[in-house]
Amino acid sequence: MNELDNVCCCEDCEKIMLKPCGNFIVTKCIDLGDLDCVGRIIRVPVKLRACANKKVNVAALLCDENDKLQGIKVVQLQPKCEKGKDECDCRKTEFCFPIPDTVCTGGCFRIKIIASYAPEELCPCL
Repeated sequence: MNELDNVCCCEDCEKIMLKPCGNFIVTKCIDLGDLDCVGRIIRVPVKLRACANKKVNVAALLCDENDKLQGIKVVQLQPKCEKGKDECDCRKTEFCFPIPDTVCTGGCFRIKIIASYAPEELCPCL
């Protein structure tokens, strides 16, 4: 444990529920209070090819050298072309992970990228 461990525990949690037929959740702003951390950012650029008329869900998982999960980031990439086109296109995004440490410390991390097409329509509600 280093001297930054106590300072960089700036986190909060709020319970949210995903209801049937919903795709996005809007929640209140979570107040973390005063931030007094030192750290770095791991930037992970991602490029993929997908059908031009489909939304794509992409997730990035950051694990440490012991396979302990350190962070998850997700994004939904929108279609680049009008509906009905069956071409593939190249889409790019970038995930950023904050790493609470100093420049003088090192470490080994693994990144796992998961991608899938988003459902074209939500389930029919009764």
